[in-house]
Amino acid sequence: MMAFLQEGTPSGFTTYVNADDYVLRKLPQILSQSLPEYRVDVKVYRTAALIKAARNGKVDVIFGSSGCYASLLPDGIYPLATLVTNFAPDPNQAVAGAVVVSSRRTDLNSLKDLKHLSAMSGLESMFFNWQMPASALLDRGLDPYRFFSSLRQVDQPVPKILQALEDGTIDVGLMRACVLEGLPIERRKHFKVIEPAEDSPLACAHTSRLFPNWTVGAMSQVPSDVAKRISLALLTAPPQTEAGIAWSTANSFKSIDQLYRELKWGRYEYLRHWTFTRVWEAVWPFALAALVAFLALMLHLRRVNALVERRTRELNDEAARRMALEESNTALLQKFHRYEQMSTMGMLSNMVAHEIRQPLSALRYALRTIEMAAAR
Repeated sequence: MMAFLQEGTPSGFTTYVNADDYVLRKLPQILSQSLPEYRVDVKVYRTAALIKAARNGKVDVIFGSSGCYASLLPDGIYPLATLVTNFAPDPNQAVAGAVVVSSRRTDLNSLKDLKHLSAMSGLESMFFNWQMPASALLDRGLDPYRFFSSLRQVDQPVPKILQALEDGTIDVGLMRACVLEGLPIERRKHFKVIEPAEDSPLACAHTSRLFPNWTVGAMSQVPSDVAKRISLALLTAPPQTEAGIAWSTANSFKSIDQLYRELKWGRYEYLRHWTFTRVWEAVWPFALAALVAFLALMLHLRRVNALVERRTRELNDEAARRMALEESNTALLQKFHRYEQMSTMGMLSNMVAHEIRQPLSALRYALRTIEMAAAR
């Protein structure tokens, strides 16, 4: 079965070609011709229903927005071909969102001027009329859910947004680009795009960055030879209509997945709910940093304590060594004093002996003389 996404029309189709005629007639014809042994059943889905059907294996090949395709990337979808036109020749940069206001509002010229105003957009699941224009706010650091004073999200949004802007019941409209270019000139003058991108490969005024165009994708159950034949048939098909509708290949879907994460939509909706797992995912870097800091602090304290203990031991050893040295010095001084006293006593003894020796020697010589005289 082949499924089609029904949310809007491919870029450039509104003015230049009947989208239903191309999507519902031409594309199935190309597939039937390339796969004559298969029966191509076509069914039209809304976004959420298409994603659900593809995940349940009820759809083999889808044709939808790149946002729908990106939602199915975790389910094994792979691209076969992506639309290009004369107005969007690059398949990776072919669709965008526009933030639109009434041309009468001369006070509104930038996104910052729109803060706390009323806005209208498509449903939250709509890639063209909510997610793409919301990316323009996200890219400028603004929260699309809280930026406006009120945000009405409606089904079939384009005509409702345009009418509400003309009536003045809302201030801002969020929609896909190229809508205004498809309006009659007189009505187009009633609107203006805020902060239109310059030097863009998309020939429409747009506020957001560019995303891949409508894409044909095959689910994982499609045999590779069948996918190859479908892709070959589309890529070799000649351009059709004055819009130059043809097929190419796109490979820039990662930006859409990142957008879904920032919007907390689809498989990232769990980011809106604070479960234990969600809290852990949010705080684990800080918890890890705190644990590392705690371990580093404990290691530092342990090292400081070891250094203090070692230094204390060194100081105690140094004090003991100095006390022993002082005791040794005291003993040496005492010994020196004793030697000094003995030396002094020796000197005094020698002096006394010397003083006594002289008179005794004189007396001895006198006695010797007397003895010799007596003997004669």
